[in-house]
Amino acid sequence: NILESILVSHKSKTKVITKQTNNVHTKNGVLKVTKQQQTPRGQLHLETVYAQKKRYSVSEVKVSGTLTPDIVTNIANKKIREALADRLVLHDNDAKKAFTGKNAISKNPVVYNQRTGSKVSEKVKTVTLENVYTIRKKVAPGLNIDKVIDAKVKRILVERLREFNNDDKKAFSNLEENPIWFNKEKGIAIKSVKVSGISNAVALHDKRDKYGKLLKDSAGNAIPNSWVNTGNNHHVAIYRDENGNLNEEVVSLFEAVTRKKQGMDLYLKTHPTYGKLILTLKSNEMFLFPSDNFNPFDVDLNDSNNYSKISRNLYRVQKLASKDYFFRHHTETKVSSDKDVKNLTFLRLNSLNSVISIKKVRINNIGILEEVRNYE
Repeated sequence: NILESILVSHKSKTKVITKQTNNVHTKNGVLKVTKQQQTPRGQLHLETVYAQKKRYSVSEVKVSGTLTPDIVTNIANKKIREALADRLVLHDNDAKKAFTGKNAISKNPVVYNQRTGSKVSEKVKTVTLENVYTIRKKVAPGLNIDKVIDAKVKRILVERLREFNNDDKKAFSNLEENPIWFNKEKGIAIKSVKVSGISNAVALHDKRDKYGKLLKDSAGNAIPNSWVNTGNNHHVAIYRDENGNLNEEVVSLFEAVTRKKQGMDLYLKTHPTYGKLILTLKSNEMFLFPSDNFNPFDVDLNDSNNYSKISRNLYRVQKLASKDYFFRHHTETKVSSDKDVKNLTFLRLNSLNSVISIKKVRINNIGILEEVRNYE
């Protein structure tokens, strides 16, 4: 009975940066400089540094109530784009009025070519520019050809694979004696290729010329350079906007350190886009989950007689990603994700609405439960 009522305290990493004093001495041991330094409490980003380029992305969208003017401007066909834009203008740029109900495409078609009578189909193609973060890799066995950026180089590599019956170990080995020619006449062989890497990245620096002068674009803004994957997420903040909708902000350790160094609040109480802060989740923070016979908002947390019931429903945050939150039972020592023990030793939430039903608590150093005040 005693063991069932024990609540395990897990230390949450609260500090983002620590202040350190660095003393610089001369050769004779005389103190020369004393400097206050801010040191991050963790890895800010992964080691790989990427370059950035832009490429066209083609997709299909349905002509419906979600077809806003911003989306219409990206439609590939000029005549279709103009015809749909005209329909929007007639209905004060309200997509629901323009493309649903009696004005749905199936009931009230949009003609984009009066001479031929061609009508807009239910789906249209859009073209947008997207950022791609690239890195150069050697041509070797295991290379993912689908990620190669250059279309001609990709085609040459695919042909090389076919010559060796799709055996990449034979196709991409011994390239000195059997080169992959990009241009045989000029003696240009393919030894390394540029491949796409991560989908999101943060710039470490701004571009400078060889004299160290900052380079700017046509609008006068600094040109970012040296892109990295921030890797570790520090916390997830859940917001509620004025319409009652829940929104999420995933904050990396990189962003958290930046906020601290700039004197900003680590948790933005009011977000300019997402609304008011209602809850935060961070590694090792503790939460009570509801069950068939347990409501975390009704139980008396100050009564130690409830600890055995609380213990069965108490979980800590293990890891966080966008709308994907892993929780581990507070007594669990393993971090396996075996499906047989899901909802017992670990839980996984994939929606913002599910977060509202859990209650944040704190276990102090001697195992006593304490309630954490919500932001609302």
